[in-house]
Amino acid sequence: MNEFDILDLLDNNEYKLLVVFKTPEPPLQYLDEVSKVLVNKSIKGFILIDELIHSGNN
Repeated sequence: MNEFDILDLLDNNEYKLLVVFKTPEPPLQYLDEVSKVLVNKSIKGFILIDELIHSGNN
């Protein structure tokens, strides 16, 4: 199972993608995997990372 999804933000001029983690584990351990996907997609620009599941609502 993939621990994250990468969503295109088509209507946003500032950010190109949203990375949504689907695990309560710290997202830093998946940054290499995310980086490989982004390199394969040739993405340049800013991305948002949603870690609500990891951090809760604190």
